[in-house]
Amino acid sequence: PASQHPEPIAEYLMKELGLNQMLGPFDDIDGRFQFVHVSRFGIIPKGYNTGKWRLITYLSYPPGNSVNDGIDPSLCSLHYTSMEDMAMASGSGPAGPQLIVSQGRHR
Repeated sequence: PASQHPEPIAEYLMKELGLNQMLGPFDDIDGRFQFVHVSRFGIIPKGYNTGKWRLITYLSYPPGNSVNDGIDPSLCSLHYTSMEDMAMASGSGPAGPQLIVSQGRHR
């Protein structure tokens, strides 16, 4: 959780502030802004034992009043292709449909 690792979060926030990609901190935002939405965020380890962190934002918080709740579902959707559909779309080579699955590592 973010509360267990305040240093990387402070570094991230200071970097974003320095790049003018974020505003704040604000002592009191009531009445200052007409439209303000604040999402929770946290951090997760980045890669394998790199000592670096990735900031994640919870765009589904708070339930019923989140950034994601403001997106019209008719304007966007997500559909995962089944393995069967992938095999059928791959065509038939000399050995028939083939599917190669590898374990990749995101850097």
